Amino acid sequence: AASTRRALAEREVAHAAQSRVSSERRPTADARGHVRRRSDLPGMRSGRWGAQAAGRRRAASPMGLLLVASLAAPWRASAAGVVSSADCWVGGWTPEICCSAPGAKGNPLCWDHVYTFDKCCTETAEGKQFDLRRRNFVSDMVRRGATVHFDIRHVSGGRTGAVASRTLAARSTVLRVPANQVFSLKSVPQALSDASRRHGCDAHALLALGLALERANPSSALSAWINLLPMSFANVLWFSERQLQLVNSTFFSYIVNNWFGDLECMRKAADEIPSEFWRGRQVGFEDLRWALSVVKTRGFAFEGTRESTMLIPLADFLNHNRVASVRTATLAEDALRFVATKTVLPGEELCIDYAQASNLEFLVRYGFRGEDNP
Repeated sequence: AASTRRALAEREVAHAAQSRVSSERRPTADARGHVRRRSDLPGMRSGRWGAQAAGRRRAASPMGLLLVASLAAPWRASAAGVVSSADCWVGGWTPEICCSAPGAKGNPLCWDHVYTFDKCCTETAEGKQFDLRRRNFVSDMVRRGATVHFDIRHVSGGRTGAVASRTLAARSTVLRVPANQVFSLKSVPQALSDASRRHGCDAHALLALGLALERANPSSALSAWINLLPMSFANVLWFSERQLQLVNSTFFSYIVNNWFGDLECMRKAADEIPSEFWRGRQVGFEDLRWALSVVKTRGFAFEGTRESTMLIPLADFLNHNRVASVRTATLAEDALRFVATKTVLPGEELCIDYAQASNLEFLVRYGFRGEDNP
């Protein structure tokens, strides 16, 4: 009975997203007659606290959500089967929004049967430039002491993921990241820690506050990694009011309460910090929601506690698979190490197991669902 309720809630959450899309957009046709629709661009609808919320995505199940059409210029005709930069990157959509979201096929809100991850993220000049930035980031990590035995590139099924660059034996190193290249609670300035402690903020909230500060600092050592991160997410912090109502009717209502409680605590702590601490910019709801989403969807807790959660550049490119080929191995003073669980051949995708969870929980926490998840 419980599994049936979860399945019904999952379908209702997805149906609420699709119903809203169907009721709020009018289709327009491009020069080749393909139907294009207005989508949920960041800033197009009001979210909690009156802030502007971006659209939703389900990484393994696009559900027919279609790419936005430009309001300022007509779509240009392309040669048969070819999608140009002018087609893909208009109306506010960028590779940062569409190509780097966690899970399968980037951000499903961006795609339909014509405008696809394959064509926009791997074949356009902007997509290739974004991929080059990722490759340069990997090279820089290696130059600074990391060991990386994978490439970040397009993999089967229309995804971006970590692909083995050499044969990896079981228990051999897949990724080794020096401790000075990770971001943990030890990295957060004392002023933020003190403000967070006064308000009783959770460890994830404190880590997210520190990340928000790093994002505001253009000279941060994390800038290159931050610039590769998604600009919007699809976890419960980005859900519509209707979706939140549905989740609140399930066992996972506690996640809604906890995560939005974290945001409120972050806001109170951030308000205590002088503006010059934030490089003169005002840190608002969108900044805090983005930072908390990064921590919740890309953080690793090596000791199984929230206080041990840390952000590890490159490790966050490992996608989820119930049959994992990679696991975390050691947390030493000088480095963090991920190892292969079996022999992996060159070109095979490297995955870790995020958790044993239902698809509804994956939707709530990460914004995707696994097609092969029981």
